[in-house]
Amino acid sequence: MTKRRVLILLMTTLSAQPMLAKAQDAATIADARCVVIGMQIYESGDSARQATGMWLSLYYLGLIHGRAPQLDIERLIEDEARKMVTVLVTNSGGVVAQNNYDPYGNKTAVSGTLVSD
Repeated sequence: MTKRRVLILLMTTLSAQPMLAKAQDAATIADARCVVIGMQIYESGDSARQATGMWLSLYYLGLIHGRAPQLDIERLIEDEARKMVTVLVTNSGGVVAQNNYDPYGNKTAVSGTLVSD
């Protein structure tokens, strides 16, 4: 291969990397959200649903680990779970705070006595 061809191939590969990283990040975030949903299903109390929730969480954890083995998965899942909470309630069921989101995950409204990030 000539130097020019190698240089063109290298530049093409490097210019594609940011696009791949963005797609990977979006896929990883979506998978983390699936792990959170699986954990919520697991907490349902029904044994069939618990099994489904466990397998769902394990499946998506495997996808995340396979895609980004060096990623701090625990922190990612905590961050995504925090973003997915829409209502914060007291032990007695009273609403302390409520967050509303648009379909893209952007916070559109916050109400209540406790404002969260």
